[in-house]
Amino acid sequence: MHTRRIEVQEPLRDTKVPASLVTLAEASSQMQRRQFLPLLGMPLTAASCGAPFTADNDQRDGYDVVVYGGTAGGIVAAISAARAGASVVVLDPTEHVGGLVTGGLGRTDIGVGASIGGMAAEFYRSIRARYDDPAAWRFQKREDYLRRQPPCVLEDKWWFHEPSVASAVFAQMMAVRGVTVRLNQRLAEVEKSGARIRSIQTAAGERIVGRVFIAATYEGDLLAQAKVGYRVGRESAAEYGEKYAGVLPWEVTTRKQWDVDISPYDDSGKLMYGVMDIPRGEVGAGDRKVQAYN
Repeated sequence: MHTRRIEVQEPLRDTKVPASLVTLAEASSQMQRRQFLPLLGMPLTAASCGAPFTADNDQRDGYDVVVYGGTAGGIVAAISAARAGASVVVLDPTEHVGGLVTGGLGRTDIGVGASIGGMAAEFYRSIRARYDDPAAWRFQKREDYLRRQPPCVLEDKWWFHEPSVASAVFAQMMAVRGVTVRLNQRLAEVEKSGARIRSIQTAAGERIVGRVFIAATYEGDLLAQAKVGYRVGRESAAEYGEKYAGVLPWEVTTRKQWDVDISPYDDSGKLMYGVMDIPRGEVGAGDRKVQAYN
């Protein structure tokens, strides 16, 4: 098991939390001695408060916050909670954290650089600090790279990065705040009390207890296991009065971006893997299709 533990504060013993399903920001007003701050860059998922810790139950070794999913959003949520004084653990089912940011998607789509602030700005400033170090340039000269990639530096931020550099920056940001990181922790079961998540169990049989749980994977496994309502596919245009919801008119689809037709069939005449031979559906209709990763 690839496990990395970093010093973490003892969890609170006397904190009372609301019995209903709440967000981390909503729970802030209920915390004693430590105040959670609203999280910039929170993953677009739900958080649930677990039962209070007491001296006579098996939750005394739990965490204030358990983040399932070491994506960039999950890391930001973990660091934000730790900065507010919470004991935090990040669990990831894979062998590395950072999601797409550390997985090779390192040529950042910047847009308006001045609009990127908060912890994202901290991340890119730390990236710059590493590339400002001459020791980082083992295979080419810094000035040669910048001559070929002029957009990668803007003011005090460095926008393009290698996976290893992004991983190192995230690790440092979490270590400074005492966030515990545990890898290869695949979710198996969720224990609830009413609407509250009390603990989760990993595929290896370990039970992890927390007061607040944040679902931060791309797939939403924790939400599904916790029986939180969700839907797959697109809403219809009529459901919320959105003109371009549901199946789009043919003339405004992305097909208009290309002038060359690409056959969905292989040389033997069979449909290629992943291509479905089903109707598009009526314009504006909802469906249960999932967008391909791109």
